[in-house]
Amino acid sequence: MNINIRIATPDDAEALSKIYAYYVENTAVSFETVPPSGAEFAKRIEKTLKRYPYLVAEVNGEAVGYCYLSQLGERAAYAWCAETSIYVRSDCRRGRIGGQLYTAVERIAVRQGITDLWARVAAPRGTDNYLNDGSMYFHERVGYELKARLEYNGNKFGHWYDMLYLHKNLLPHLDSPAPIIPFAELERTL
Repeated sequence: MNINIRIATPDDAEALSKIYAYYVENTAVSFETVPPSGAEFAKRIEKTLKRYPYLVAEVNGEAVGYCYLSQLGERAAYAWCAETSIYVRSDCRRGRIGGQLYTAVERIAVRQGITDLWARVAAPRGTDNYLNDGSMYFHERVGYELKARLEYNGNKFGHWYDMLYLHKNLLPHLDSPAPIIPFAELERTL
């Protein structure tokens, strides 16, 4: 399978919102309960691209997944950390798409000066029809380490879910790190 990774645009919103809607409507992977419209998705893409990368994976010109970074916390001292989000079309999982998206987004994060990436992953509290540990295993395979489990963080479909925090260090922790370069100011190459 030939996978093309590129920077998302607001024109991708309809296709990406359909990928995401599956997870909102059928799983506890996302804690949203109503899928955002294509217009809302376009706004999210535009907002993200000002500061962080937002990438799309395509196979034969069709969007099959996406990945982006976002602000970990609102305070200034969080600037060198970012949160990851990734969604792969439900019929395309286990096709190396997620790994290629993360490789590309991590390369960009390093160019920006981001030292650490964090993934928040929903986790079931036992056997569950809406969620398994697949996201946790994926993140561990691509080098993330489980750092915390927050219990009873969300209720969806009448079930309680925990939240896992997984971490990956990208750059050394300097006492006086350089300011983060916003994605909008980077040369747009992958």
